[in-house]
Amino acid sequence: AEPAVHRRVVGTIVLKLHRRRAFAEVCFAAVRREEQARGVGRTLMQAALAHVRALGMLHVLTYADDGAVNFFAKHGFSLDHHAGMPINRFHWGIHHFNGSQLMQAVLRADGPGVVRPRAPAPGEEAAI
Repeated sequence: AEPAVHRRVVGTIVLKLHRRRAFAEVCFAAVRREEQARGVGRTLMQAALAHVRALGMLHVLTYADDGAVNFFAKHGFSLDHHAGMPINRFHWGIHHFNGSQLMQAVLRADGPGVVRPRAPAPGEEAAI
């Protein structure tokens, strides 16, 4: 007899698709503490963003927990994305919670990856 294989969930990302408004929301993202810093979150996020792109959507939003802002920033999410959506396109559909920051990523239309956010020029307002 072969030894039993024990499997367990090490992480997850839950997406909510807003097809009529052409964006996706990361509703939940978590990686087991003992699995963090091993590339699990990166692999999950890359797969989630590829899935969103395959569906023809280029905008992804999330309310990132204050402790996860750096994780999302590493994956191209920004508090003030220069190519982001105007707030009237999504404010009705996503929910803020205390201790979180609204972040937005814009996927490249011409292939894998994200449009990296840039800082607004002096006197220019951020477009979110």
